[in-house]
Amino acid sequence: MLQDSACVLCLGGARGGLTGAFLMKVLFMMSSLQIGGGEIIAVALLPRLRNLGLDITLVTMNSWRDDPELTRRLQASGVPRLDLDARRLFDAGASLRFLGMLRREKYDLIHASDQDTIILGALARRLVGVPAVMTRHVMDEPTFTWKERVRARMVVSAMRRGYDRVIPVSNAVSHHLFHRYGVRQSLLETVHNGLELDRFDTLGQRSQKRAELGWDKDDRVVIMVAMLRRGKGHDILLSAAQEILESSDRVQIKPVGGGALESDLKAQAAKFGARVQFLGERQDVPELLAASDVLVLPSLSEALPTVLLEAGAPGLPVVATDVGGTREIVVEGETGLVVKASDAGALAESVKLLLSDGTLASEMGSKLKSPLQ
Repeated sequence: MLQDSACVLCLGGARGGLTGAFLMKVLFMMSSLQIGGGEIIAVALLPRLRNLGLDITLVTMNSWRDDPELTRRLQASGVPRLDLDARRLFDAGASLRFLGMLRREKYDLIHASDQDTIILGALARRLVGVPAVMTRHVMDEPTFTWKERVRARMVVSAMRRGYDRVIPVSNAVSHHLFHRYGVRQSLLETVHNGLELDRFDTLGQRSQKRAELGWDKDDRVVIMVAMLRRGKGHDILLSAAQEILESSDRVQIKPVGGGALESDLKAQAAKFGARVQFLGERQDVPELLAASDVLVLPSLSEALPTVLLEAGAPGLPVVATDVGGTREIVVEGETGLVVKASDAGALAESVKLLLSDGTLASEMGSKLKSPLQ
């Protein structure tokens, strides 16, 4: 089970479909291979598209933010990568190299997947005339600074006028693009993200992983997997932490991920001592999920939270906020618990319920897992 907007290419999302032995030459665009949900999905997806008969190449804006493991996995897949070595979005040299490559290589389709490449891809479609599709992995662009606000407006303009098809990763995103940003309904085609299930085959590894990490068999571990950045809700989790930790002296909270807020969040969590442990960026997320007892995702905004799908693979019960496409994965009260965003009290109560009621937690985790089987 692995899907993304590029799969629409196989259904004729831009040119009416593939027939016979026709080989479509596709340029897949990403800013970099930094660790993130979209990047992880792309590295898993591209070799599968290649196996379907697409002549596919990845082009990135730069490589200085790359995650070494994602880079290694892409290289091992055999999918070629071209890097523009851009220092900024409007890097004249990088733009000229990109446009020259498009004219020289005669691609049938370009596919953009994040902020910078959505802007650049729309420009390329206009200047070179290559058909283009894009994935929308987020609800909204960040707008905390004037530069971010300018870029957000450019992305909206690109979505509305620069693409042959806009592929939201959830119905919630599709609704948002149509009603808030005026993207034409005829351009929108939702394709939910999926999961590379073979990476999450962790059956029987719970005890082994706990022993490796030094977690006692009686510890109750609440895990959160998300980049340490604005909007993910780490501050909400920390606000709920006191009540969660007071429910039992065996409870521990383990945020996984790196990011700009790391030092600030660690300072906020210092009062809890070792019971709140930041595990940093990890390559063993499937095993960590299998070793944990509850996943919490207190985000303020999400398009389609891939980590909720990942939690379903080992049958890990979840508590998530009611944002974006969360309810397209989690059925409240059946496959997990959904709470209002920014409500630390509701978050704490829901986590405590799953920690205290093992039968309920097991049933919810099993039901979350069943659609993936």
